[in-house]
Amino acid sequence: MEQPRPLHRLTPLRDDPAASWLRWYERWQAAFAGVMVWVAYGILIRIVFLCYRLSPFYFPGTTRLAGYGLALFTAAMIWPLRRLSLRVKSRQIAKLARSRAPAEATAVDDWDQLAAQPDGAAISLVGWVQGRVYLAHPVGGERCVGLAVPCQKNYPGVMESLHDFDLVDEQGRTLSIQVADGRLLGPSNVTLSPGENPDRLLIGSLDLPTGAVLSSWNALALRDGDPVLVVGFKAMHVDVMGFGLRQAPILPALGSAPPRPLMIFPLPAERRPS
Repeated sequence: MEQPRPLHRLTPLRDDPAASWLRWYERWQAAFAGVMVWVAYGILIRIVFLCYRLSPFYFPGTTRLAGYGLALFTAAMIWPLRRLSLRVKSRQIAKLARSRAPAEATAVDDWDQLAAQPDGAAISLVGWVQGRVYLAHPVGGERCVGLAVPCQKNYPGVMESLHDFDLVDEQGRTLSIQVADGRLLGPSNVTLSPGENPDRLLIGSLDLPTGAVLSSWNALALRDGDPVLVVGFKAMHVDVMGFGLRQAPILPALGSAPPRPLMIFPLPAERRPS
């Protein structure tokens, strides 16, 4: 049986926890990006309305038909545009958080200096993923630490399901990453197939909430050897999977500090063989 995943959440894009890393003006900037979708829609409607007013001159007798068509078009586009506005706003939040979160944190290159950092300090690290526990079903034939897949339930969202993992540096040193309340942000790197039995079992194992459906089969998978940038908060934790002389060792780790989530950003770099 697969162990419970510390991060297993359907995150609505309208309440993206990544926004807590942003400054107030950056939140307004992201909101403005979503509003611009409605502004463009308003301009389009004005153009269509102008064509409607001119229709009697070019197509006599079609005024009522054109009016009905304009009303139906206006009403039919509201719901899709609402979703598009949320997606545009979410992409802007992800873009701003990608630059803001590392800027707010202390970049640590020498992991031996982690112990000197105060507890609760925001830290950013770069390394490679090394799983301890994996999802019950592979992704593309590879063991997978976690997965983020676009979903839809009333509003657009993303289903994130991850296990805790180790981050490994170039010297082979490891640091525990506690993913509870975290956020996995990045472009998709795998395409699932609805016709393949392993992928159907994988999606079934995610236990999507009632009424939620996939909005895309393009997903972001976190696998052994994937290079990532992790921004989180330092805390000491008991390594229950480690071994000590008398008890499990107490080691530094990175995790979330609500309302700010741990941030995991995949990097466009070479994967390290597992």
